[in-house]
Amino acid sequence: KRVLVGTKCNHLLVLDVENNTCQEVELPCGRSVPDHAGIVAGIHSIDINPSRTLLATSAQHPADCAVLRLEDMRPVQAYSVHQDWIFGVCWLADDAFV
Repeated sequence: KRVLVGTKCNHLLVLDVENNTCQEVELPCGRSVPDHAGIVAGIHSIDINPSRTLLATSAQHPADCAVLRLEDMRPVQAYSVHQDWIFGVCWLADDAFV
């Protein structure tokens, strides 16, 4: 059994409660030039799609969103379309989230 934890210092952790291990997931950077110099917003939302194959959360920049493959936590896509910080994500279907 695994538990996902988003921290205030913008780390995404996978805790394996059966093996008592913790793995930090590297979040992708969606923006080529970070404009948040030194600002750490933390992870405010994590959501898994209905088929339990993808995860959406914030990325390195507080206004970016990252989609990760749940099986191995590898990045699928980083989105840099927001001007303000992201405080929530929600999957509407297996291939669509807001």
